Amino acid sequence: MVQEICKDILDLDFAKGNLTTTISTLQKLHIIATEPDNMKKLVLDRQFQEAALLLEGVKQTLSEFSNYDVERVKEMLASFARTETELKKTAFQLFG
Repeated sequence: MVQEICKDILDLDFAKGNLTTTISTLQKLHIIATEPDNMKKLVLDRQFQEAALLLEGVKQTLSEFSNYDVERVKEMLASFARTETELKKTAFQLFG
């Protein structure tokens, strides 16, 4: 009886760990999906410092996904790289 309860507790502990990891990963994917639009708005509003902070945060988040062999994640990485290039061009145009 006690062993069964301990096994159930252990199973629940593993499930909690998996759920926590899943939620954290989904939050990071949400950041990757939404922040590029926020960065574009900040650059157009000439809030370059805030845009740079977001850019750095998204880059750090992206680095956690660089080894994933998932097509959608690869697409998000490529999309962000294009967005980063566009933002740099826009920032230089606004300064020029």
